[in-house]
Amino acid sequence: MGLNVTKKILKSYLLEGSMLPNEQITIKVDQTLGHDLTGIMAAQILESVQAEKVSTETSVFYCDHNVIAASSENTDDHMYLKTSAQRYGVYFSKPGNGICHFLHVQRFGKPGKVMLGADSHTPTSGALGMIAIGSGGLSVAKCMVGEGFKLTTPKVLNIKLTGELQPGVSAKDITLEALRIL
Repeated sequence: MGLNVTKKILKSYLLEGSMLPNEQITIKVDQTLGHDLTGIMAAQILESVQAEKVSTETSVFYCDHNVIAASSENTDDHMYLKTSAQRYGVYFSKPGNGICHFLHVQRFGKPGKVMLGADSHTPTSGALGMIAIGSGGLSVAKCMVGEGFKLTTPKVLNIKLTGELQPGVSAKDITLEALRIL
């Protein structure tokens, strides 16, 4: 039996390790995502390692978590992200543009690519046929400067659904039920 899409993508991005179950591998990352909480850390790390430009194909800082200007700190953080984005070759999404994981799907996600995002909803981009992994700001920053991302080779399941959904049952309900069973 041939490789499934997930394993094909991982194999093509493999930097270290073998694709054996539960083995640690290191993969190349094409895209990164950070927001106005986690992106600050990534920008500070880029600054501390004296990076000139990011080495990823696409990196984006989104301002979508702290958008109410209750204090000047939010504005300061957003300006820091904007100037850091300009300095390092990162796209900047200003406050009010939308939610990072939805915007990334609409504007930057591509089938067959690998993305690491410092947002818990990063895997949303997996719906496009790409590997999309949520992580922390430190891991994202490391990938932005060319380091690979370490992970355990995932177990991939084939779940076959038959029949029709009952009224009021959504795809999310199916996902939650599958997770409950597993």
